[in-house]
Amino acid sequence: MTSFPPSPLITSGQPRTGRLSQPVSAINYLDFDFRNAMDKPYPSWRRKMRFNQFHFFGITAPTLYVGMAIVDLKWAANAFVYVSDTVSGEYQEYSFIAPFGLKTSIGLTPEQNDSRFENRQAAFTFKSDNHGHFVRVRVKGKLDLEAQLDFPNPHTPLRLCCPAGYNGWVFTQKSAGLEVTGTLKTGGQSIDLQERGCRGSSDYSCGFMRRETVWKWTCINGSDQYNNPVGLNLANGVNETGMTENTLWHRGQTITLPPVQYHFSRSRTDSDWVVCSEDGSINLTFSPLGKRTSKENFLLIASNFRQYFGLYSGTLQLASGEVLELSAQPGFAEDHYAKW
Repeated sequence: MTSFPPSPLITSGQPRTGRLSQPVSAINYLDFDFRNAMDKPYPSWRRKMRFNQFHFFGITAPTLYVGMAIVDLKWAANAFVYVSDTVSGEYQEYSFIAPFGLKTSIGLTPEQNDSRFENRQAAFTFKSDNHGHFVRVRVKGKLDLEAQLDFPNPHTPLRLCCPAGYNGWVFTQKSAGLEVTGTLKTGGQSIDLQERGCRGSSDYSCGFMRRETVWKWTCINGSDQYNNPVGLNLANGVNETGMTENTLWHRGQTITLPPVQYHFSRSRTDSDWVVCSEDGSINLTFSPLGKRTSKENFLLIASNFRQYFGLYSGTLQLASGEVLELSAQPGFAEDHYAKW
C-alpha cells in the first residue's frame, strides 16, 4: 500500500497510483499532464470533457434492495434510483437524463464530498465525511429516501488509483458492509431501514477511463457464519494494471484479495453466477432476484448496463487460513459495457 500524507491526487502532473493509505484531499484532474497517444498535450477543454465521474450507493437486506447513482459524463449526466421489495413484490425504478450535465455536480474531495442532481421531478443529494455518508433521494409523489451509512471504528475505505489504457487513469474509493439507519417512504408505506436489517455500500469513481470500458463487479453487504459484518468488493476488467480493487472489510480490517473470474450467461439472465479466484480462496455463487438494465447509444457515448441484485453464498479463505462462510447474503452483481 502506498503511504502519503493527505494531499491532492495529481503531483508533478502525474497521479499517485496504487492503494493509497491516506485520504486524498482533492481530485485535481486538471493538473494532470494529459496527452494523446502521440504525446501531444490535450487542451484544458478536452481534459474537462474526457473526465468521467460517478457516485453509487447501495442499500441491501435479504428482502430489500436499493440502488442509486449520479453519473456525469460531461456530454450527458444521469441519475437513477430503484427499489425492489421482495416481501411485497414491488419494483420501482426512476431514471433521469441531463444534457451536458445541467444541474449535476459530483465533488472532487472524496473524503468530504457533496454530489447533487436536480430537475423538476427529482433531487439527489449525496454527502460524505469522516463518519460516513448521508443520502437523500426524492422523486416527487413517488419516493422519499433519507439514510445514513456509518463507518465502523476503525474503518479504512478502499482508495485506489490505477493506470487505464495508454494515457489515462481511474481513481476509486469504496466501502461496503456499512451500518444503515434511515427511512424509505414509497408506495404508501414507510420502511425503517435499520429494522429491516439493511447494510450499505458506496462507490466514488472518476478518471480518464479507457474509451471502451468493460467490467464485472460484485458487492456484498452481509454477515459471516458468526454474524460478524462482512463487506466485499470484487471486480475484473478495470483497475487491474499491476493491482486489484478486490477488498474485504471484516472485523475492523481492510483486506486485499486476489483477482477473480466471472462465469455467467448473458442470454440466461436468471441463472446463477460463479465468482472465483484461481487459487480457490474465493468461491462464491450469486443467485439473481432481479435486475436494473439500461441501454443508451448516443454515438459519442454508449452504455449497456446490467446491475443484478440477489443473494451470494460460498466461502472466502483468508491468508491466515480462516474460512468465512456466506449463506444467502444480499448484494449486487454487475455486467457493464461503456463507451465514454
